[in-house]
Amino acid sequence: MPEAGTMTNTPDNIYVDALIIGRGPAGIQAALYIARSGLSLAVAGYDAGSLALAESIENYYGLPEPVTGAALQQTGEKQAKALGAALYDCQVVGFGYDDSGDYIAMASGAVFHAKTILIATGAKRVKVPVKGIDAYEGKGVSYCAVCDGFLYRGKKAGVLGHGEYAFSEAGELAAINGNVAIFTNGERPDFGAGADKADPAVYEIVQAKIKSLEGGERLSGVRFEDGSFRDLDGLFIAYGTAGGSDLARKLGVVIDAKGNITADADQATNVPGVYAAGDCTGVFRQIAVAAGQGAIAARSMIGYVRSLKK
Repeated sequence: MPEAGTMTNTPDNIYVDALIIGRGPAGIQAALYIARSGLSLAVAGYDAGSLALAESIENYYGLPEPVTGAALQQTGEKQAKALGAALYDCQVVGFGYDDSGDYIAMASGAVFHAKTILIATGAKRVKVPVKGIDAYEGKGVSYCAVCDGFLYRGKKAGVLGHGEYAFSEAGELAAINGNVAIFTNGERPDFGAGADKADPAVYEIVQAKIKSLEGGERLSGVRFEDGSFRDLDGLFIAYGTAGGSDLARKLGVVIDAKGNITADADQATNVPGVYAAGDCTGVFRQIAVAAGQGAIAARSMIGYVRSLKK
């Protein structure tokens, strides 16, 4: 088996008690618990998801001062590695079962075999076809109004999206600034039940197609395809559906109407030995919540594997 974090050109069969898919706060928190339990463990993931894009985190317990999401993620991964967790940079693309009845997860360069699986892939974000989004991530472009909205108190901030998630994010910003613009980028708004009663003095709906985001070191606004420009200090991207649902469906895991993985109070899905935690379950998208669910899932997974070994 290769060393943690490495992959070879030919697929390696990696056998563990527990496999965690996802390297965000839910997955890494679960890894900390499982690594200490004595079970063998692998963590597969290709990035830290939305956590790595957080500009400043100051609402998470125990932080003496605000930190970036990337810094917090690096600290968590360092903890997990120190406890013996093997982290692999790869993307899981399919599930199945091996001859012994264990789960298998196919990834580029590896086939993982595990008795139990945690899906902690976060919420999949749809790539928005607007030039400049990547360049201003963490510099005016954010993905969480609850996390970063306070940074734009008294400033001009808007939301890019056209669904229920966008309207929810807009509500967080409106509570801070009193009003907010929602940019649908040419899409028809579909904000869900109750949104049609929203005060137009609070929620401004801008349906014009966006050409690009512009600015210097930080975002200064959006340029529309008709050439007009709108000043903005911050833009919150609110596209996306729950990540991991496509993989979960391959195992017969129940997915709700919004594309979220259904899990009970123990983070167990309807499939024995398969658990889910974090944003992919449709919960309040916060680090504290994801970490808490990761801890619960880890306890459940440890108990499940031990029951198999008795």
